[in-house]
Amino acid sequence: MLDPPPVKRDVIKQVLSAILLISLTVTAAIASTLAVQTLNPIHSLLNFIYVYICLGLLLILSGSALVGVVFLNVYIGAIAVLFLFVIMLLGEREEYAGETRRYQVSGWLVLATVASFNTLA
Repeated sequence: MLDPPPVKRDVIKQVLSAILLISLTVTAAIASTLAVQTLNPIHSLLNFIYVYICLGLLLILSGSALVGVVFLNVYIGAIAVLFLFVIMLLGEREEYAGETRRYQVSGWLVLATVASFNTLA
């Protein structure tokens, strides 16, 4: 029986990496658009956190792991939590109560990204 050449495994790995990079880029663009369009400041901040996660993962996958980890720690760990704390202190208005449909799209984006990572593992 002939063994398949090891080149195929490298090609498959490169294709999956390219697909992951493209999906992270597209989801980051969609999440940033949603972050600008949402009326609720908490949902907007959560979308920005999702954008930060996508960009940090893009940096890690492109080879600059240290910059990606620092990006994730600084932006999500400090700045986004500070913004969330300030928004919570200011209070939420009742006019944002009916805005659940747009936020569900962000949830599906998060689910799609997590599912894509699980398929690669």
